Amino acid sequence: MKKLFYTALFLLSFQATLFSQFANLYVSDPQSPWWNYQGTIEEATLSIKPHGLYWEYGLYLTFSARGSIFGAGDSLEVLMRFELPENAIVIDSWLWINEDISKARILDRWTAGNIYEGIVQRRQDPSILYKNTATDYELRVFPMEGSQTRKVKITYLMPADWTATKVSAELPLHILRSSYFVPEQLNIVAWPSQDWDNPAISLIDGAHHTFTPNFDPVAGPYFKTALPYTQFTLQPKVIFDSPMQEGTYLRFHSDNNGSGFYQLAMLPQVEDLTPSSKKLLVLIDKDITGSTTPFNQVLASAKNHLLLNLQPTDSFNLIFSKIPIARVSERWLPAHPDTIEAAFAAVSPTDFSNFGQLLLDGINFIKEQGNEGEIVMLSSSAQYNSIQLASALYDLVLEELGDLRPKIHFLDYRTVYGPWVYIAGYAYRGNEYLYYRLSQLTGGAYYISQNSTLGESMSAVFANADSELKNVDLYTTMEQGFCFGRYWVHDDDVQHLHRPLLQIGRYNGAFPFNIELVGELNGELFFKELSIPENEALSGDSLTREMWVGKRLQHLEASTPPNSIILDIINASIDERVLTRYTAFLCLEDSIQYCPECYDETELTSTETPTLSQDSLLSAYPNPFTDQVKVTFNKQLLKGNPGRVIFEIYNLNSQLIQQVETNAGAENVQMVWDGRNASGDTQPAGVYVLNVQSGTWTGVMKLVKQ
Repeated sequence: MKKLFYTALFLLSFQATLFSQFANLYVSDPQSPWWNYQGTIEEATLSIKPHGLYWEYGLYLTFSARGSIFGAGDSLEVLMRFELPENAIVIDSWLWINEDISKARILDRWTAGNIYEGIVQRRQDPSILYKNTATDYELRVFPMEGSQTRKVKITYLMPADWTATKVSAELPLHILRSSYFVPEQLNIVAWPSQDWDNPAISLIDGAHHTFTPNFDPVAGPYFKTALPYTQFTLQPKVIFDSPMQEGTYLRFHSDNNGSGFYQLAMLPQVEDLTPSSKKLLVLIDKDITGSTTPFNQVLASAKNHLLLNLQPTDSFNLIFSKIPIARVSERWLPAHPDTIEAAFAAVSPTDFSNFGQLLLDGINFIKEQGNEGEIVMLSSSAQYNSIQLASALYDLVLEELGDLRPKIHFLDYRTVYGPWVYIAGYAYRGNEYLYYRLSQLTGGAYYISQNSTLGESMSAVFANADSELKNVDLYTTMEQGFCFGRYWVHDDDVQHLHRPLLQIGRYNGAFPFNIELVGELNGELFFKELSIPENEALSGDSLTREMWVGKRLQHLEASTPPNSIILDIINASIDERVLTRYTAFLCLEDSIQYCPECYDETELTSTETPTLSQDSLLSAYPNPFTDQVKVTFNKQLLKGNPGRVIFEIYNLNSQLIQQVETNAGAENVQMVWDGRNASGDTQPAGVYVLNVQSGTWTGVMKLVKQ
């Protein structure tokens, strides 16, 4: 998502451009490239492994020419152009050649391209993956017979979006929607760990998908679900509970010589300057002629963002268009989840906009409550689509405000194209001219969701409805050493008080890890210090190094670097297997590149993978538990004599914690676990996976220790 673009005051445009991903997929005969048709993705699987500030995404795609004129005997090339977020880091590419997996070599772009083009003419088996711009990528696969399929995997590091309580990331559904026949579902495999648990999928309409716990003898415990194509348009996100402890998360990877790489997430709350309560007023306007987005999705999205962005100590209220204007409450409400749910259940605006009265009533509410709070207005109206009407309402608002200047943020969720008004050579859509003037007057922001998803726009407007930090410097160092090479993960110029700061960098020296946060809030300078001992930090894998290298390479290639820098980029890209604009991933039909140890996670999505619900063969009580949990296995529901029963308990790092074997002579077999490992050591709170084997039957259950 691209950030809000603030223009100078003399410019007449002021709006946010949000990142909206696209993709297209074609199949063609490379000897007759003008004959190209939309390709089809037959199957799609996404593997998700959180590694801190970035998550490892493994996207498996199976291509075909179904829906085109091509058939048996045609030798085709698959071409897929797609976008990834600007800060994504591509780290691998695989190609299936019959039953073998060819793991890509990474070469400079020109060498890889020459090899690929030469092979295409000789009818051999390659694939090539390019990065064309900061967000645009290109994958080519050859050959694919017109009646057959080809399978690939693209692995990339996805920057996650952090709040105080949740961490989320979008799914690459734009790639699936490029298919002629959209896949029936996206299979998703999630790999939690001790610091990342409770995965779920959140939909824009407020619904959630849960993951089912599973166990694989090779890969260990994992979770899976399937997202049907009917829900692709509901802007789903994968969500994990935030692993921050007391407002910080530190993960490091050491190279064993006193140096290494770190990831840091930190809530920038400053005790002396942090308001005791954040106050947010949401104005909800509705014009059914202006938006094709179901209104329940607008409400559900706004509710979800309040739940994500507010704490129970914060305050909120909802006012919506009625005749007369309706307030959910005449005073601020505590932002408790139950109160937020109840407040949104009471919202029932008219189908036609009452924009002006709603905005003026919102300002009056702020004045009545002691002139504290910010306003977020959601509308699909185009009532003020002229300079005369917009200026008239602007003057009324200015008079009502007086000396008061609460920030007013606007989200225009209008989907109908136009109407347009041209002022001083610039085209404004709907109420945009009014949004521009009012947001500029109050220091707020406005977003138009027509060219992005509703979820992206909603995230952006609620992120801006927060106390803004200025001139922020997050300085890190080691007690015995130093830190260097620091980068913001999202390259944001604007930081917010209730949003974690995300930094990645390098260090040299020994713990503790020291943090100094300096900046300006509400016109006052602040300074905050924090020291983290090694036992409160998490030891990460080598992907932390690849994150840093990827971020550094993105900065180097952001402009037009000289040849000496391009050479450095190519060398680092090849050494670290991080894709850049000057390199390419090339898979070949070459046994040297075959990868017998590469693990195909699509096999884990088979319906034969053992899963079960708690009300069938297995039950556990209490679950979650504190001291002990009793697991009951109902032998009677199995056909035949199951014989011996084996209970195995694993942590989310795939380590076997406890194992109990017993004979299934009774109707019910019970096992009690006291939260200890085989050595008698008490295990930490978290999620554990119970794997039960009885004869040829295997079942899995999630156990939660509090």
